Parts: sequence; structure tokens; C-alpha cells
Amino acid sequence: MKKIFMTLLLVLGSLQAQAVVLEAKPVADLRGEIAKEKFKYKETGMIFGFSNLKSCLYVSENVTVLKHYCSPRGSYPAKSYTVISRKFGMIDIYQEKMASVVQKDVIIVTFPELLLAHLPEDLASMGIKSTSSMIETLYYKYGPSCWSTNHSYYSEKPEAACTIASANVDGFQDWANETQALTGDAKEWSKFLQQLESKFPYPAVE
Repeated sequence: MKKIFMTLLLVLGSLQAQAVVLEAKPVADLRGEIAKEKFKYKETGMIFGFSNLKSCLYVSENVTVLKHYCSPRGSYPAKSYTVISRKFGMIDIYQEKMASVVQKDVIIVTFPELLLAHLPEDLASMGIKSTSSMIETLYYKYGPSCWSTNHSYYSEKPEAACTIASANVDGFQDWANETQALTGDAKEWSKFLQQLESKFPYPAVE
């Protein structure tokens, strides 16, 4: 399964070098943007951070989405999407069925302020190889930024935190409250995943 944690010193050093103001934007706004965009399936292939199972790439004018564990089709314990947007940054939506709990995560992998320099002018031009390369570059340069989960790998409790001081992230507390409510509400989380499943169906030809 995908690992999301890097060392604190690596992230701090990268962010200090950038000296930018970071903002955690509402997930409700992200959901709204996904809903209004018109996506088309582009291709299927391997993405950095995942082994054996391929991801499907969907593109629109303003947003690119990866549906992970997409090929070969099967019943897997995890579901995962990566949303790439100039406005919202790179966001991971992740669910995994474990023995005693269904873990649900919302992760700000890369803030938009840091992502912009790595995006092409035309998001729809992004392919599997270029997207995978970008994700790998950002992973080693910044690491994941903030996460919210109903079941922390370490504490086994709900948690929202950042690898940098949350006081340095505008809107963090509102984002934390929103995402904790979302990951803690089975019905609302299910609606969110259903929205993604409906918007990004399995391609007819992989």
C-alpha cells in the first residue's frame, strides 16, 4: 500500500526555501469543482508509489484525476484517487478496509502554491508518464503536507495534522474540522466515493 510519510526535516527545509504562504482550501469546494468539470479518460499505466496495479488517468480543462487500483479490475481492499488542480493542489482521497476498521483519509499531498511551477500550461496534455514523474519529483522535494484520517496508523485514533506547523497553513483548522467530519461520517463519505466512482468509471478499454 502507498506510504504517505516523509521526514519532517526534509519537508521543513523545502518549504523554508520556497517561503510561500500555504492555504488549505475546503474539500466541499473541491467536490464542487470535480462535479462541474467534463472529464475524458486518457490512458492507463503505472504511477509512482503504487506497485503491480495500474492507475487510470482522466483529464479536463482545469483538473486531472488518477483513479488508482484501476487495472486489472478486481475487488481490492483499498480505493484511492489523486486529484491535481491549480486551485486546490494535489489531493489524495484514500480508503482501505482493514480487519477492524475502514480507514478514510484526505491528504493534501502538495499545496497549490508549490504545485503550480510543476504543472504544464494545458492540464489535459498530462499523460501517465509525465504525471508519474511529477508526483515522484514532488514526493521527494516536499513530501505530503497535511492529512486528515478517521484512523491514524500510529495512534489508531482520528487525526488531522501537518508535517509543518499548522499555524503556518491558512485555513488549516477549518479544513481539519471539515475533513474530520467527512471521514467520521460513513454516510457522507460513501456519497463522496460514489461521486468519484460515477465521475470516473472504469474505461471500456484499459
